[in-house]
Amino acid sequence: MMSFHHVSEFDEMMLNYWKRRLSYMWRQKMKEDSVSVVEKIYCPNTNCLMLISKTEHPSGSDQTNVQACIKCSGPLCIDWKVPSHYDLSCADYKNIHNESKVDDMILKCLANDNGWRQFTKCMHNIECFKGCNHITFM
Repeated sequence: MMSFHHVSEFDEMMLNYWKRRLSYMWRQKMKEDSVSVVEKIYCPNTNCLMLISKTEHPSGSDQTNVQACIKCSGPLCIDWKVPSHYDLSCADYKNIHNESKVDDMILKCLANDNGWRQFTKCMHNIECFKGCNHITFM
């Protein structure tokens, strides 16, 4: 006959805690998976990193590219996925940040050398392992 050990109040409390925690984590993962890759951005605040959908999130400013994070309320530029640059247009921001230009050129060279292509909707680089070059966005 099998005997069961006595479950203490602490064990019960921990079990309930982990049930709630796993349930929350599962809901967050389901929410994350429901957002299209094209619309998916994360809050650039390293203490937050909240998932934000470009289309579902209300704008926090008159500027269409500026939103406020729903978790930390920090303003962010959804075009560049960085904290908001209120004093600069996105074009000016791009011109000032030359290091990203160098990184972009290196990535383009690497992609060209490896035969990678950039998918037009999400702008991610992709590689064809075998088969045809037809790509369907889902």
